[in-house]
Amino acid sequence: DIFFKQDKYPEAVENYNRALSIREEIKDRRNEAVSLRSIGRVFLNKKNYEEANKYYQKSLKINEEISDLEQKSELLKEIAEIYLGLKNYKLAVQYAENAVSLGSQLKTRPRVRDAYEVLSKIYESQRNTALAYAYYKKFIEIKDSINQDEKSKLIENENRYRIAKKDQELKNEKMLQAAEQKDMRMKMIVLLIGLGGMLLL
Repeated sequence: DIFFKQDKYPEAVENYNRALSIREEIKDRRNEAVSLRSIGRVFLNKKNYEEANKYYQKSLKINEEISDLEQKSELLKEIAEIYLGLKNYKLAVQYAENAVSLGSQLKTRPRVRDAYEVLSKIYESQRNTALAYAYYKKFIEIKDSINQDEKSKLIENENRYRIAKKDQELKNEKMLQAAEQKDMRMKMIVLLIGLGGMLLL
């Protein structure tokens, strides 16, 4: 993925193909599908939609065979993007709606959010302003909801950290007080022993 992130697509494809060969050889079906999708993603980024679709369809077929629904939900959304690029709006809508349906079934809001965004783009490309806006609104609602949840989790984690820190400070303070009291007792014992010895004299 380093080459992919650096837009070094030939090197990325070479790495993905090498990984694909190994995974095919050891019959690692799940990761074989991952490699196929990774190659397809390179062509999708290059807007080579036909070539991208070949790899995505192969990956989708494997995911359906092994019932990897998580990866399938991502694939459906990305295939919708491919058909949007090809201006095949009917198939683009079909795959995006399937992505929404599966994402909802899996309760993975980020997948549903992303699929709604694609649907908004599809209808925008068709100049269907009403549906484009409707899906964009749904996209924003889920996006804001996820962001709010993440903020709440962050605040919750910060509060937990503060409470844990305060608890540790109180424990340290109690330990210090106990040590000081023990030291005072020892000094008192030494003093009493000393006084006792003087009295004996």
